Amino acid sequence: MKTIEGLSVYEAEKEIRDYLNDLWVNKPKEPLLINNKPTKEDIEDYTKKVEQYNIDLAEYKIENEIYESESRRLWDLLEEKIKEDSGLNTIPEQYRDKVYSYAYQRGHSSGYGEVYGYLCDLVNIFE
Repeated sequence: MKTIEGLSVYEAEKEIRDYLNDLWVNKPKEPLLINNKPTKEDIEDYTKKVEQYNIDLAEYKIENEIYESESRRLWDLLEEKIKEDSGLNTIPEQYRDKVYSYAYQRGHSSGYGEVYGYLCDLVNIFE
């Protein structure tokens, strides 16, 4: 993924969401033996499906781990960008975590752009 440097918070959030959307993988569905009295063919078919499921599940775990790792990395980058761009790092250190927590609680449901907006407003109190 390209860097989020030079992007606004809103643009960076959109870029991250688009990028992660492409990495998202669905967990495979475990096959079911539908019949209570399966025939030999049903059992063979089910066995093949279970083998394929196990292969698909192993691939899913690897791809999902990549997604989770990349997701954490990018959201942490955006969080740092928000803190820097809002001026949070200029207020006394003893208040930073509380101010960020408050802004996050108020705005995160609407996206990081809202968190940024709340942070900008709160940082102005310290000027």
